[in-house]
Amino acid sequence: MKYHAMQAPLVGDHLALDMLNTEARDDGAAIDFWTSADDVLAWLSAQRIAARGMVDKHELLAQAHALRTLARRLIGRRQEGDADRDADIASLNRYLHAAVSAPHLERDDDGKLQLARTARGEAMAALLGPLAEAVAQLLVEGDFALVRQCAAIATRRRSSGSAAPRNA
Repeated sequence: MKYHAMQAPLVGDHLALDMLNTEARDDGAAIDFWTSADDVLAWLSAQRIAARGMVDKHELLAQAHALRTLARRLIGRRQEGDADRDADIASLNRYLHAAVSAPHLERDDDGKLQLARTARGEAMAALLGPLAEAVAQLLVEGDFALVRQCAAIATRRRSSGSAAPRNA
């Protein structure tokens, strides 16, 4: 069965966790909601992440998968209380350093002012930079007791036979 990117569960209340949920398990079978660059672009668009300019779709899919794998490894190690590996941190920093943005004032859906960031760099970095920043933010500020609770809830949902696959 082919799953669409928009079916990826958004249960993490955090962009980094929601990114991890684009790869899940359903009755033991692996499900990847990012099977094409169009899937990645649709999911990013739903997260209000967009870029101006064209991207190489094969490269986008490869880089999105690589970032997700890196995030899973870093977050998993943090959950287990293991030390972060400098090579993994350096890899995440490459995504972060490529993402050039500027602060920007805008109105939210209720008309209130909010501070947002506007991408200023290349399209690939503009798309993946916010994901890398969310991973970094979770690693630095995240309450991993809650991350573990979220994972436990997702596991119970899978074993109880829910229709939507869950991961984090």
